[in-house]
Amino acid sequence: MVLNRPLSVSGGHTGMDVNTSTSLVLTPADDPLYYVDGHPWPAVSRDGVVMPTGEHSISTEQSWWHFFDTDEFQARILTTTADLAEAHADTTGLTFQYRAPGRAVFIFNQEPNEILVDGSAATLPTDRNGTDWSVVFPSGEHHVRVATNTKAGVAVDMVGWASSWVIWAFGLLATVLMVVIYLQVRLARLIKRIG
Repeated sequence: MVLNRPLSVSGGHTGMDVNTSTSLVLTPADDPLYYVDGHPWPAVSRDGVVMPTGEHSISTEQSWWHFFDTDEFQARILTTTADLAEAHADTTGLTFQYRAPGRAVFIFNQEPNEILVDGSAATLPTDRNGTDWSVVFPSGEHHVRVATNTKAGVAVDMVGWASSWVIWAFGLLATVLMVVIYLQVRLARLIKRIG
């Protein structure tokens, strides 16, 4: 990407402040979880992080309250040819705003089931490329909602996520109990030997 517009980047090891009038891709994206202005950012791929226009702070540090985020279920914008103004992901899809002088191509990691452009249902050219999906959006400035999952699909994902946590907790508890029993047996043998 050639930068011919004003841009400022400042920051440190785990975060930085970015101010730009056009979207840009920051590379490399070693960590799949990025937070823009303290919120999980859905425009991330192996190739980089698509930063929104304007002044924002980006970080890889996860706050303690994000420990239980279910980001692995959420749709992501892998790349785009538009200027991305904002983006939010939830368990059923993505909501974002973009600006483009010509048609805009967005590539998603999940299949779009329903697309709303400025609140109206839209049938847009969609192509599958391996596990990714590309969609061509109209030019201009638009607010978009892309649904990638149904509420039933979300329920199945959440039950799977919760059951994996239960299995993990059970495994941890069993391991701790085995260590306690082992130490108790060793201590009992030591006490018996001593006296």
